Amino acid sequence: MSAKTLPPKATKAANAAEAVNPADGGCLYLVGTPIGNLEDITLRALRILKEVDKIACEDTRHTLKLLTKYDIHKPLVSYHDTMN
Repeated sequence: MSAKTLPPKATKAANAAEAVNPADGGCLYLVGTPIGNLEDITLRALRILKEVDKIACEDTRHTLKLLTKYDIHKPLVSYHDTMN
């Protein structure tokens, strides 16, 4: 990067998903989910889970409980299945 070239402007997280070109390989979100109380989830986490195409998770049974509570219907992929 030369001294004359400025870095690209950062975009808001809400606009970042719109800026991703699927031809470039998509986008990976890491979303922290509650361990105990399902109500201990952020609004941002819920928004991301509603917007993605599919969800890779460690245990589909636990994740399905969370998604059902918030009426989110996305395909689930076991993280362990993706490693094979």
